[in-house]
Amino acid sequence: MTDKTREVLDGIDARLAAATPGPWAAYAGCIRQDRSWRDASDVVVDYDGERPSIPNAAFIAAAPVDVARLTRAVEAVLELHVEGADWGGGYCSHCTGQVEGSVYGDGQYRTIPYPCPTVAAIENALNS
Repeated sequence: MTDKTREVLDGIDARLAAATPGPWAAYAGCIRQDRSWRDASDVVVDYDGERPSIPNAAFIAAAPVDVARLTRAVEAVLELHVEGADWGGGYCSHCTGQVEGSVYGDGQYRTIPYPCPTVAAIENALNS
């Protein structure tokens, strides 16, 4: 993972941590913390008195949980696909390995350069 990708993921995590704690819930276009419907101070988003549409409210209300899950998923994939340290490096430790169906020791081994296509796709998407 590049420093730029780590910066992007850290920024997402920081914004999520700074937001009103969830879970949130959408009700009639209003977004509130899910712990109480009675306290008006629980309103998270009301656009200066204008309520967002119900689909927008549902999307926004689900954002804290969705964003946290997505960043954990991206980080888990990037933790699997790291640059290997053996043989001088330069290969993906997850993608590189014995070719399926080969017999151990028969020399059928593939080396996938690092960053592999998986890491490259994730970093391109996050850094574009």
